[in-house]
Amino acid sequence: MDRQCARPGCREQAVATLSYHYGRRTVWLAPLTPERVPSDHDLCSRHAVRLGVPRGWSLEDLRAHPADRARAPEPTPLAG
Repeated sequence: MDRQCARPGCREQAVATLSYHYGRRTVWLAPLTPERVPSDHDLCSRHAVRLGVPRGWSLEDLRAHPADRARAPEPTPLAG
């Protein structure tokens, strides 16, 4: 399960998987999935913590450990 972060220019090891559903306007952040799924995005810990979602969307953090769910003070929204 050694995969890199999907963010351009980042070479850190992925620790979480981001998935989303446009119709529900929901983003899920889960522990790194065992298998890579083409429609999902793997993120390193730094990018997972700083994740922001578009206005009107909700973020559901499914990771178990509280330190994994720590939020940066000002997350940067995704373009969209």
